Amino acid sequence: MFKTLYPFLICLLFFSCSNPPSKEENTKEEKEYRRTVGDIVFDPTIDSSPTGFSPCNANYSYQYYKFESNGIKYKGEKPQLVKEILDAYSPPEENLQSGYITIRFVVNCKVKSGYFRMKQIDTDYKPKEFSSAVGDQLKKIISNLRGWETKSSSKGRVYDYHQYLTFKIVDNQIKSIVP
Repeated sequence: MFKTLYPFLICLLFFSCSNPPSKEENTKEEKEYRRTVGDIVFDPTIDSSPTGFSPCNANYSYQYYKFESNGIKYKGEKPQLVKEILDAYSPPEENLQSGYITIRFVVNCKVKSGYFRMKQIDTDYKPKEFSSAVGDQLKKIISNLRGWETKSSSKGRVYDYHQYLTFKIVDNQIKSIVP
């Protein structure tokens, strides 16, 4: 009985094996699935950065909450960050808009920021395009902040990290900033 099964099993094994993915397929998968959720890998079509910005480690950066001290690492902490943003922001008086603007970016190990990305939604959480007097102004303010601090491991190694700020906008006024 086994003598008649051997050819069948060999054929089954032969045809069930598939070729490993080609280098091109691996590259495509690597592009679609980042190393971690929310990873920001530079894309010149959507990212903006000050001239000369580059991450210290092009292969990896952490989320801001990955370190012992969670939250915002800014000189003077969140109260100082909020003060600097509100002092610099000039709400336009016309074309009143409401919704949420999230700006994500990378802070490198030299505490320079770059790779700015902006997502805008209305109060019903649907995509929305704020006027540049609101959205672009916030992006510019964030890119000019100079109080970011380094994030380091318990062993003292300094890392690049992703940070985000979400603004709740009501009639062009900033009502809250999270985290």
